[in-house]
Amino acid sequence: MPDALQPLPLLTQDDTRMDWKRARYAPSIQVQGGKASVANELRDAPELERLVAQGSAQWVVDVRCPKTLYAKTERSATSKFEAEWDVREVDGPVYLRPGLVAVENLRMSADGLLDLWGPGEVEIPKGWWLAQGKTVTSKPLVESLLTFRRSENLAEGRMSVEKDIGSGNIRFIIGLAPNLYDARRMDRDIHMAGLVAVFGLLGADNPDEETDDVVLRAIKAKLEEADTPAWGEENYDPALAATAVEKFLIPAAVDDDDDA
Repeated sequence: MPDALQPLPLLTQDDTRMDWKRARYAPSIQVQGGKASVANELRDAPELERLVAQGSAQWVVDVRCPKTLYAKTERSATSKFEAEWDVREVDGPVYLRPGLVAVENLRMSADGLLDLWGPGEVEIPKGWWLAQGKTVTSKPLVESLLTFRRSENLAEGRMSVEKDIGSGNIRFIIGLAPNLYDARRMDRDIHMAGLVAVFGLLGADNPDEETDDVVLRAIKAKLEEADTPAWGEENYDPALAATAVEKFLIPAAVDDDDDA
């Protein structure tokens, strides 16, 4: 095997490894709350498809949260599957990497590889990534629950909140007056005001306890961890619940007499 090559062939989403002649790998990941829908597609890669069909390789998604050191790998014999993780064990962004992994020591046909690999077969050890996608970052819960939009109908300094009935899930749209949207839509206090308003609507509507909405389930898990009542429960407080999910941080005050 030529020294210039990496030890074993790998089919990457962006084809930067260039081990394969024609094969392509196209993964897709949709993330909401503590759940991801994963879809994988191989093109012109019969060698890899045979390994999957015979059970020598499986589709995987590697889930990691650097802040809490949470790590989990979901495996599937089918190209489309779902991965879930415990939202109580993560904090901040979760990173997901999809791909195809050898689940046993195997021999793979080199027919689809560049000629530098030579004829015959390549020995692949158990655990080697056969195909690998780009890393996808999950959205924080707050971003999954609400969206900010510029509202020309609102007077200066005004904000509105309404259900996003076109999303198919329980989501909310925060309308901001043009001056707020243009100058302050990225400010944390604006985000927190919108979040408190959304939690107020959740308290008024009291979504069905049996809902399978992954974002609401993830939020309820955070509230339970914080020992904070959720909508529909006694002593529910929208502001308390909102700040249990996303803390309202205020910069330290500076003394007027501080000459620094």
